Amino acid sequence: MRSVWWIGHLHVVILLFLTPHVSFAQQEGVEVRAARVCAGIGQGGGNFQGNFNVGNLNIQGNANGTVTVKRDGVDLGKIEQGTYRDYTSCLIDVIKLISITSPRVDSPLAIRPTRTYTVCAGNGGGPSCAAGANKYMTCAQYRAIGGGGQPTVDALVKEFCEYTDTDGTKRLAPYKFIHRFSVGGGECGWTGFEVTCNP
Repeated sequence: MRSVWWIGHLHVVILLFLTPHVSFAQQEGVEVRAARVCAGIGQGGGNFQGNFNVGNLNIQGNANGTVTVKRDGVDLGKIEQGTYRDYTSCLIDVIKLISITSPRVDSPLAIRPTRTYTVCAGNGGGPSCAAGANKYMTCAQYRAIGGGGQPTVDALVKEFCEYTDTDGTKRLAPYKFIHRFSVGGGECGWTGFEVTCNP
């Protein structure tokens, strides 16, 4: 009985070194879930095949014996057959996988996928850039948001990449802003921009 107690606490010590960013209370929960995962895998013997859940974790074993661990549908990684035959190795591998912090469900990456928008501004003397653009602005509208420079960047990024968080707060998703071209002529030429949200 004492040896079982010692092995259990050894696991806690090992795991705290593996995942120092996780609090002790969180680590205990991680270890318990990992133990349940490894116990479930162990029921299949040396070649686990099948599918079972531990809370929001889904464990899938394929015909080759490779086990895939998913959390809320997100693939956290795989455990090879040779690793999970040994309980301690299985426990360590599973804890490494499930200790990875998943993105908040209300994060910009979770709410919106990567999207790119093209913007055309102006009234030039040559061919228009308006065809196929997600947004077209007249010269007056372009001047109203700064006519280029940081005010223009801020206005366009806010328009395309701002979102409302689950708590009602307005937030700005990560973005990339590119000035594609400027062509002279006409009232204010033609200027093209590209805005990518969650690049």
